[in-house]
Amino acid sequence: MQISLLTTVLTLVFGGLFSLSASADAVGEDLPYRVQGNVKNEGVALAGVRIVVSGGGYTAETVTDEEGKWLIGVPEKAGYSVSLDQSTLPAGIAVIEEGGADQSVEIGPSGAVTKNFFIGEGERVVVSMFDQVIARIIYGLNFGLMLGLAAVGLSLVFGTTGLSNFAHAEMVTFGAIAAFFLGGVLSLPIWIAIPAAVLISGAMGWGLDSGLWRPLRKRGLGLVQLMIVSIGLS
Repeated sequence: MQISLLTTVLTLVFGGLFSLSASADAVGEDLPYRVQGNVKNEGVALAGVRIVVSGGGYTAETVTDEEGKWLIGVPEKAGYSVSLDQSTLPAGIAVIEEGGADQSVEIGPSGAVTKNFFIGEGERVVVSMFDQVIARIIYGLNFGLMLGLAAVGLSLVFGTTGLSNFAHAEMVTFGAIAAFFLGGVLSLPIWIAIPAAVLISGAMGWGLDSGLWRPLRKRGLGLVQLMIVSIGLS
């Protein structure tokens, strides 16, 4: 009698735990692992919201059911990207959690992971392809100019001294940190922060030359020894 009662209780408990899987709009239920969740706005279930799970060369999608639930089976116990198509949300609401509509999850020891999206009132920001291309071009030019500036400095050092300075990147980083500290931490205007960072970086270079490189050159150290010193500074 007691065994029968215990069996009944366990059946009810585990049946409740897996009720989400049973009632959710499911895809790939025959696969060994699953990603599942709910989509609700202030406790109100949102049906018909498109969910896409991808990772490891596998991609599957589904839509939420009338209770806002969804489930997608996955073939491997690994990390996956879960994306919510915000165009399928009702007007006036959006995903408001950090990371937006694209989230990363990891299959847990139980073979399943639950991902619930935080939905609330908000404005969906849609960036056109043209704007994305322009932004990427600007970012690419900005990054390329920074690399070019660093390369010019390295070339000048090598051309005038014959030394391959392995610590040159640290000097460039020092200048960037100085500019960030002056402009970001101290909140100085950019027209003050940048010239001040240039002066500080120049003073740093002069100090290294006076205190380190010049004495070593006076001792007659060769380029190989100086290069080893620069490796130690890097």
